[in-house]
Amino acid sequence: MTDDQKNDGISVRTMTIGVMLVIAYICWGMAASDYLNLEPPSPDDGIVIGRGRRFGLIAIVYVIGTFIANSLHVHEAPGIISNVLRNERWILWAFVVLEVLAVGFGIWVKSMDTKLNQPKRRRKRPLTGPKVEKPQRRKREGI
Repeated sequence: MTDDQKNDGISVRTMTIGVMLVIAYICWGMAASDYLNLEPPSPDDGIVIGRGRRFGLIAIVYVIGTFIANSLHVHEAPGIISNVLRNERWILWAFVVLEVLAVGFGIWVKSMDTKLNQPKRRRKRPLTGPKVEKPQRRKREGI
C-alpha cells in the first residue's frame, strides 16, 4: 500500500464490531436491571441532600452506577435470559433490530468507502495522438 492510499483510523469492520458490542452491553444492562428490580432513589426516601439540580445529579449518578453494577451480574445470566424470554421480549426485539441496523450501517459505510477510494487506473496510451505501435526487430542480414 502506498502512502497516499493509507487509511488513518480504524477499519469499518472494527467500527461495526465495536458498535455491536456497545449495543449488546446496553441491552444486557437493561435486561439485568429489569430482572434485579433495583429502582433509583426518590425524593421521599430521605437521601435528599439538596433540592433541584443536586438531587438530579445524585439520581443520575445512582442510575448509571446501578446500571453498571447490574450489568456485572453475569452469574445471574440464566435468570436474566429466562426473564427476557418470558416477560420482557421488547428487550430481545430491540437487541435484534439494533444489531441488524448496525450491520446494515457497516455494509453501507464499507460500500461508500470503496466508491470514494477506488484504486487509480493507469492509462495504457495517451488520450491524444495516434496509437504507438511496438517497434519491430530488424532482420539480420549477411553472415
